[in-house]
Amino acid sequence: MRSVDTRIGLGLAKPLLRGVIKSFSLAGFVPAGTVAVSGNVTVTGQTTLGWVALAPSLTWPTSTSTVNFPVGDKRANGIVVPVTGSRALSAVFSGRSSKATTQLIFDLTGYFLPIP
Repeated sequence: MRSVDTRIGLGLAKPLLRGVIKSFSLAGFVPAGTVAVSGNVTVTGQTTLGWVALAPSLTWPTSTSTVNFPVGDKRANGIVVPVTGSRALSAVFSGRSSKATTQLIFDLTGYFLPIP
């Protein structure tokens, strides 16, 4: 289920700007108690090569990446990632220019609940 698409303002209103951490909620897509989600992260329309990191909490600069890409390519990667107690994730883009941007798409494919 598509839960973020910056091209149309779904989940996040604008493209990711280099170094700006953006958070989005999955509360409308997964039940309370969810501890992790699976999904597909896609980038498109990037203005420079770089990477996007997706995690429950991020700092800038980040030392991790979820999907790496050259400029002008549509690139996707499947992930399983923990979520915060409020069922949120954070995303950040690292590119070569301080004004670099990329469009981000996140398709939720599943969720994990704790074992009772």
